[in-house]
Amino acid sequence: MPTHRGVALTIGAIARDLGEPVHRVQYAIKTRSIQPEAIAGNLRIFPLEAVEHVAEILRDIDRQAARRKEGVAT
Repeated sequence: MPTHRGVALTIGAIARDLGEPVHRVQYAIKTRSIQPEAIAGNLRIFPLEAVEHVAEILRDIDRQAARRKEGVAT
């Protein structure tokens, strides 16, 4: 994951850092109510900590999907 010193990130930047599609990052942010630290025009700006938080959420979603695929209840 790239290091961004003193930089806040947009959803697109978070998606690029994680190598994930933008729609997955948007879903994680929306469903877990992650709040931006600022809004600049039409862009939501997230703190650097949000990158790891979103990554954890996406890993959890992937684990749950794998369990469902195997037929194990969550």
